[in-house]
Amino acid sequence: MATNLVHLENGHAVTSSLQIAEIFDKQHKNILQSIENLSIQLDKSFASLNFQLCYKNNDLQNGKPQAYYNLTRDAFVLLAMGFTGSKALQFKLAYLNAFNQLEYHIIHHQSTLIDLNSRLKDRLMVDHLQYRQMYRYLSKGLDNDEIARCMQISTRRVRKIKEEMRDLELLPDQEVFVLAHTGKIARTVSPIQLGLLGV
Repeated sequence: MATNLVHLENGHAVTSSLQIAEIFDKQHKNILQSIENLSIQLDKSFASLNFQLCYKNNDLQNGKPQAYYNLTRDAFVLLAMGFTGSKALQFKLAYLNAFNQLEYHIIHHQSTLIDLNSRLKDRLMVDHLQYRQMYRYLSKGLDNDEIARCMQISTRRVRKIKEEMRDLELLPDQEVFVLAHTGKIARTVSPIQLGLLGV
């Protein structure tokens, strides 16, 4: 059985109708017809999100574009419901396992990147006194002139530091955290960062 049942496309785990036809030993035109029949019965937004029509050049037909679909896990499950037999069941299980593994790797990778990004930002704030001061004053709602007086620097330097912090996403209004237990996005400061910032 092929090992690349599922691949990553634009950050999503998908499989292709070409791959499905090959694995389930069906003609691709029949898989396309089944997908089109399903798409007619489904809500248009669901169909467009889960069945993505694509084209690739077919060398067997002098480079003529060949239509195929990329399917998400949900689309695959809907399509594969119609496939029967013990061999089909084994292929379905293999596909679901491949989706699970790839999605686990995506989530783990994103979690690792979010954690690394957060730690790098924390380190920048610890190592850069002016960033900490700027963050504190901006959090209190001070304008550029007030910040310049408090930090004893020019307003031009204030603008420069703010620009650097904006590029690094360190400004108070740029704080975004993904809550690990719910996956929701929150615009709050973590207790660790509160301690680092002296708030």
